[in-house]
Amino acid sequence: MALLTVLAIVGKPFIPLKTLVIHPADGVTAKLYGQSNSDGETPQNAWLDDSQWRCQLPEREKQLYCGITYSWETLSECTHQNETPADACETLKQVTFRPAADGTIDFSAYDGLSLDISYEGRAQYLHVYLQDKNPLYPTIKPDITEKFIAALLRTDDLKTGPVVIRWNQFNVEHWWTMAKNPPLQIAGPEFGHIAEVALGNVEPGVHRIRVNEIKLVGERISDKTYLLTILIFWIFLGLLEAAVRYYRLRSALQSQQQELLGLEDNANLLEAEQAQLQSRALTDPLTGVLNRAGIARQLNHRHGGSLLPSHTGLIVLDIDHFKSINDTHGHDVGDAILREFAELIRSEIRVHDLFARWGGEEFILLVEETTTEKLSTLAEKLRQKTASHQFKALPANTITVSIGVVKATDNESFDNLFKRGDKALYKAKLYRNTAVYEWLE
Repeated sequence: MALLTVLAIVGKPFIPLKTLVIHPADGVTAKLYGQSNSDGETPQNAWLDDSQWRCQLPEREKQLYCGITYSWETLSECTHQNETPADACETLKQVTFRPAADGTIDFSAYDGLSLDISYEGRAQYLHVYLQDKNPLYPTIKPDITEKFIAALLRTDDLKTGPVVIRWNQFNVEHWWTMAKNPPLQIAGPEFGHIAEVALGNVEPGVHRIRVNEIKLVGERISDKTYLLTILIFWIFLGLLEAAVRYYRLRSALQSQQQELLGLEDNANLLEAEQAQLQSRALTDPLTGVLNRAGIARQLNHRHGGSLLPSHTGLIVLDIDHFKSINDTHGHDVGDAILREFAELIRSEIRVHDLFARWGGEEFILLVEETTTEKLSTLAEKLRQKTASHQFKALPANTITVSIGVVKATDNESFDNLFKRGDKALYKAKLYRNTAVYEWLE
């Protein structure tokens, strides 16, 4: 499931974008425009061919501008200009897009405008204009019937191919805001009722511009929706799998219940065997004290996990030179010493203290409701008891133990407490028959 999710997310960028071609497209009219100055001069604005035009703005006059507009008309049902109804219907089928009833297109359904333009000239920027004709404007402020939104397009960016201008790069024209003084609710950019796209230039000089393509581009599905779809799919799949497993388990449970009905006479025996097996799983078979699994279960039972309160102490004990005892006297003697050592320690501790064989000759003692003073006293007592005890398996030898003692900080994990205790034990083993205390403030 994880692999399929990763593949789905990685494959998202490869989903084709939705597009709507504005130019070249049937039903779209391109028209050049330019402004005369106070002397009556007009920019030399002329077509060079079907898609290329030339604009020349005088050097001495910087307030002139020239450009091109792309506009469209609403096509009625099967009637267009002087065509017959049959021809008009065929024309409608060929139109790339269909404007709304008010003659506008909803650009907000896309993410931005893609422009493929070839430019020759010295202008650093071309101006891209959108004419917004929301029919609600006059109802809000009668003198407002349209709004002009603009963005700048760097000519250097056009050299590498089509450029996408996203809607957040557009701003309402300042001159329009100053002239119309719109209320706040309609003062910002809107893209739901666009009636015209225009390109313009205000820099003096000669400019040659070829508009290869203008189109709207947008994701077919947003990242949020895409991820939500994946999530819903996996939730559905998970619920389906859970339902299948539930019915399988239910069937298995019913079958087991029927089998158990026939085994009632042996229930007590099975319980006894289960208790015995559980005891073996949680205790060390050699010494009879808890093993790692046993102390982990006790921790979970007492604390609901491995976090310990600050009044908990840990004593880690390691029998000195135990390997030498095994090598010299044999493993039977070593096992006997381990059993006797475990019984000796158990006789000196409280019933509710947790004593376990951690592995080999290493034991741990978890003491609750204690203080540093009590821990120090107990550790020293255990060290002295071991050193003075005459072990039956080796009556002529003195057996000693190295001890590391630590006290938990509030809500410290058992694993971290044991690591600190093990470090203290390591220091003690450098000297043998020693207890090392590591207190954290």
